[in-house]
Amino acid sequence: MLHNSRSFSKICSRIRPYNVWNNYIIGLNGEIIRCIPENEVAFHSGSYSRNRNSIGIEDCHPDWEGKFNDATYNSLVELCADICKRYGLSVNNIIRHYDVTGKDYPRYYVNNPNEWIKFKNDVANKLGQAKTNVVSPNEIKGSDEPVRRYKNGSTRENIYSDTDLTKYIGYLSPYEKCDCFGIFNNRPMVRYKVDGTNNYKIGFAKWTGGVI
Repeated sequence: MLHNSRSFSKICSRIRPYNVWNNYIIGLNGEIIRCIPENEVAFHSGSYSRNRNSIGIEDCHPDWEGKFNDATYNSLVELCADICKRYGLSVNNIIRHYDVTGKDYPRYYVNNPNEWIKFKNDVANKLGQAKTNVVSPNEIKGSDEPVRRYKNGSTRENIYSDTDLTKYIGYLSPYEKCDCFGIFNNRPMVRYKVDGTNNYKIGFAKWTGGVI
């Protein structure tokens, strides 16, 4: 699944074990950074079920139009072809964030569907597959497993970057509510708002009784 971001420096500021959204990032010079292994879940799509069966790729672009430069584009074609080849996928398995959530990401390919088809056909050429004229496969849907909610109790709940609770990264205030993406190793994975900001982080709480 493809995403986009105008600011590479902004992306790099998020590259921490507890605050990365995509499996890969492709920079303006065509550099490919793997942030999360493909066999681990990256919470990039806004759909809990889609996160578990997709690989997220965030691509940098130089201006508000959202069109990738040649270096980014060529690396994206190579990466998508490599992923499709290793997993036995068709180019019609390559989707946009827009196809799942309706958000205009990646913006250039939402506003220019013919260019999106051209991109998929460039990947198809790399793979030796037949060309496609499909913009968005009909079977794409939102989450079949809704994100749950977490309601903290009467005391502050510390949030950690891992299920072993070894690295403290934040906290939930008493009775604070937030999204919960499930329970892993008996630890609720929550998305909480950083105190005093409009930013969010993902981490693990210790208390399971807050899952609702």
